[in-house]
Amino acid sequence: MARPIEVAAQPEDLNIAGFRFHGLRGDPQRWSVRVTGNYRITFG
Repeated sequence: MARPIEVAAQPEDLNIAGFRFHGLRGDPQRWSVRVTGNYRITFG
């Protein structure tokens, strides 16, 4: 079974309940999703 992060075509595809997807400030644009506890994945 494919995981959402592996099949996402654009950042907004990761806006799934529980992921706490959100944009970060700065240039270039970056996003963040929660992994567990205080751990996050950030990507641009």
